[in-house]
Amino acid sequence: MDEAEANNARAMSDEQTKNLLERNERLQLENEDLIDSFRDAIERLCNARDEDETSLMVARSALMSTASELEARLAAADAALRTLRDEFTTFCGEVDKDTSEIIHKLMAENRQLYEQMSARSFEIEQLESQLQAEKRR
Repeated sequence: MDEAEANNARAMSDEQTKNLLERNERLQLENEDLIDSFRDAIERLCNARDEDETSLMVARSALMSTASELEARLAAADAALRTLRDEFTTFCGEVDKDTSEIIHKLMAENRQLYEQMSARSFEIEQLESQLQAEKRR
């Protein structure tokens, strides 16, 4: 694998990591909005204690609805985060595997180049020796 492919793999890795981080940030913002809604519902419930029974029931219903929605969204966020974690783990494994393959290929190429260089160096030394011998004659 050449340097361009390695750079391309790194760029893909950076882009996927960026996408995962952006997705995680969006989920966190959604959760913060839900928590704010939950807090608002609790505040409405506290204010309603001085109001009549109907107002109390409406606030309690809103709180339960918000809590149910929050619970459902948290479950969805948890599932999404689990999926992201699994995808990231798989991705990291693939990157490690690709990196290992690249390193092994480069090591093999370097070994071949070193062997070729050594052979050429030996040939040059032999030719220089022959040239010196010819000059002496």
